[in-house]
Amino acid sequence: MSHSKYPPLNRYQIPDDEARTLAHRVLEELESAGFHADPIHFTLFYEWLSQLDPSMAEEIETALHTQTYDEHTAHQLFRHLWSEMISDTLESKQFSEAIQALMQFIETWMQQSQQKARQLNQQVNALSLDTPPETLLAQLKTEILPTLNDYQRNNEALHEQIQSSSQEIKTLRKKLDEANSMAKTDELTSLPNRRGFRETMQRLIQNAIDTESSFALLVLDIDHFKQINDEHGHLVGDAILRYLAKLLHHQTKGQDHIARIGGEEFVVMLPDTLYSSALSVADSIRKQVAARSLQMRKNHHPIRLTISIGVAMFQLNEQFEDLFERADQSLYLAKNSGRNRVRGETDL
Repeated sequence: MSHSKYPPLNRYQIPDDEARTLAHRVLEELESAGFHADPIHFTLFYEWLSQLDPSMAEEIETALHTQTYDEHTAHQLFRHLWSEMISDTLESKQFSEAIQALMQFIETWMQQSQQKARQLNQQVNALSLDTPPETLLAQLKTEILPTLNDYQRNNEALHEQIQSSSQEIKTLRKKLDEANSMAKTDELTSLPNRRGFRETMQRLIQNAIDTESSFALLVLDIDHFKQINDEHGHLVGDAILRYLAKLLHHQTKGQDHIARIGGEEFVVMLPDTLYSSALSVADSIRKQVAARSLQMRKNHHPIRLTISIGVAMFQLNEQFEDLFERADQSLYLAKNSGRNRVRGETDL
């Protein structure tokens, strides 16, 4: 798959003339890649070229670049895209409406309370010690006490409204948090996806800067995965991806982080780890994968799975892209060295 020859559009509102130009670009890229311009492919390629959501565009770009973009992958990406769009438009709107309704209620309550307070102040000031007790008692009953009761009812109504709105806002907040979590989670393996990976990396980078420390990044790729999909089908390919995700969990520690960043590519982030130790962890993972042949149902011959791994260390104050590029180049060196290899940045 060749990369687009056009510069990306990085804006959330695209003018009509640029939208038409972008649509032509989408059709050209679809034809070049050999896909029909059906709604799913057109939407995904439009998302990729427009860069409306850089993280989603990067996922699509990765699938295209690694040649894992096909009908199966497209449907997964499309479901992920629409889940994000729906959660962003519906739940964010409901959340905003709940906040707005509460603020309007409080504003009305304040106006009414101020009015009652002025009225009560006027009534109290109108009282006189020279007023006969019977008249004074009548004024208290007919004027001041009703105003106080209204004031109390207003306070109780505000309390009830705040409680009700708070519960509604908490519920919506929970839904939004769940939607955000889903947007950062790979549907197939339940690992963080590329968006979740970037978020974790930014935290690790900031912590490394604050503490003047380092961490290791491992980029893993399943060898000949496209061939496995072609020979055994996507169901087997999906099962292998889930298997590798579980194996990575078992091979890493609690403070380590794992993500699937697209296709058959995974990453492992190792905080407070020396370069030599990171290479050892990578080689241990590689050996564990290669040591076991996978026997799938209805497949007479077991699948011998291997992976290649690239390793790089964070250098103080460098950008995320620079670190990932070194790890990725180390991965490609491992691939070009015969696969089922671990290569580090010192090998470059």
